Amino acid sequence: MIPQLEIALFIAGLVGVAAVLAVVGANLPRRRRAVPDTATEERERAELRHRAQFDRPAAKELRRRLKADLRSHAALRRDLERDGVTDRERALLLQNIDRVERAARQQIAEVEAWLRARG
Repeated sequence: MIPQLEIALFIAGLVGVAAVLAVVGANLPRRRRAVPDTATEERERAELRHRAQFDRPAAKELRRRLKADLRSHAALRRDLERDGVTDRERALLLQNIDRVERAARQQIAEVEAWLRARG
């Protein structure tokens, strides 16, 4: 396994797919997506999650970001199919993507419930 990919898989378990893209991007030739600073993004999202419970614009922004994550995950899946990633590496990355997508879908459902509750 590529050393950067091993690191990326470890990071993905901790912080998610954005970190995988940051580390593995060089190994996926077609990868051209910008990856935000993970620490900054996580702080912003934590703040949005907190505010979303009582602030409609924050809830909408959080939902927008989570849906953008799902689109990015779909693109990453397509890239993994095209690029020269081994079956084992692909399987590990896809497991992490699946885990992060489940969490994103759950958060989207929560945000939409907050939005419905606030009219």
